[in-house]
Amino acid sequence: MASSPPSDESDPLLALASSLAGTSDPWVILRTVPRVHAHDDRDLFVELTHPPHLSFLTVSTRVSPARPRPRQLKRRRTSSVIRHPRILSADLSASLFLTVTPTPHPTASSNSAAMDVCCFVLDAASCTSHRVPDPNPGFARLGVIAAPDGASFMVVGLRCPIGNDRASLYCFSSRTGGWVTKDVNSPRPHRAWTLSDVIAHDGKLWWVDTSSSATKGLLYCEPFADQPSMSFVPFPNHVTAVEARAKATAYDYVQVADGTLRWVHVLCDLDETADEAPSLNGAPLLSIYAVLGGDDDGYRLELEVLPHWRGDFSLCFIWESDSFKATEMPTDEQPVVALIDPNDTDLLYFFLGDYLFGFDIRKHVVLGYAPHGMADPDVSWSSLLAWKLPPAHVAPTARRCGDTYLSTARTAAG
Repeated sequence: MASSPPSDESDPLLALASSLAGTSDPWVILRTVPRVHAHDDRDLFVELTHPPHLSFLTVSTRVSPARPRPRQLKRRRTSSVIRHPRILSADLSASLFLTVTPTPHPTASSNSAAMDVCCFVLDAASCTSHRVPDPNPGFARLGVIAAPDGASFMVVGLRCPIGNDRASLYCFSSRTGGWVTKDVNSPRPHRAWTLSDVIAHDGKLWWVDTSSSATKGLLYCEPFADQPSMSFVPFPNHVTAVEARAKATAYDYVQVADGTLRWVHVLCDLDETADEAPSLNGAPLLSIYAVLGGDDDGYRLELEVLPHWRGDFSLCFIWESDSFKATEMPTDEQPVVALIDPNDTDLLYFFLGDYLFGFDIRKHVVLGYAPHGMADPDVSWSSLLAWKLPPAHVAPTARRCGDTYLSTARTAAG
């Protein structure tokens, strides 16, 4: 996990400015597991490169130890042992990242340091970190969001007791330095929520629940409002109903792209009828919706790729692309949606074995591919973030963080 920062003898600002000069709306694919450097005097720095290659946040040992050993770790207020720092949530427009990190603390019974789990908010624009006081347990999926004036941030957890029409927001403000609880309404009192992600967008936090085919959707509110009100956007009923009828499995992905929340829905592993034809009941195989907000019809269908069956591959329109065949990437695994190009919603990035590749789903053309280099046993969308670099932060980041750089563009074929 340890990494070495770029040399102080180079001028990263010139390299960054030169690379960005001809790039409109630059963005990067950011790894959600930061690197750790043991001998750096900064809290963090960023290493940026062009997609489909991965960019990284690197944190100092003041934020997380360089090489935590699994036997040193203990569980605390988390369902799984945290061995490395990990980004839980981000306000990408403000360059804020909420991370959970294993952090050493002294123990009375041993001379060695045990490992604890702590939360930090990383500000990539100023290259600083902010330790968040330990929250109370029981609040689902902490998210981070910048204040409307940009002068502070808030970390927010959510609790929705089943059978209760009231819910709770648990909020830490960097302005006050403390946690407070805010009472809000519960849009679905009898719903048991399983929240997989928290997204900051349009001055709101959006909690993503894609666990149940009957009630998939987004909970959202404005945490900085004097009296926050919670709302719910259900995903399209006709899609979730087809999942149930066809006994299909599906996976979903939600991301901000082109200024709007997008929901990508992939339907796969369908039952077959007696004549071995897939029973799909007219549902699209891959759908992309724009999430508009509001409790009813809070979405708009933007694209659907109808089923085209060949062999066992559900996304065979990818295999049939001449540009895909030219890459010689493997064809014995299913592509899995990784992210959306934040500037071009027709361009999706997929995991395929050890590769990450971009594919224009309207033109059926591969636009860049590269080995992702991740050794995680279960690589998924949660491993990456599509970070559209805010123009107001790119130059300040380079000025204040001498180790920030954007590497020279590499060809799509790597």
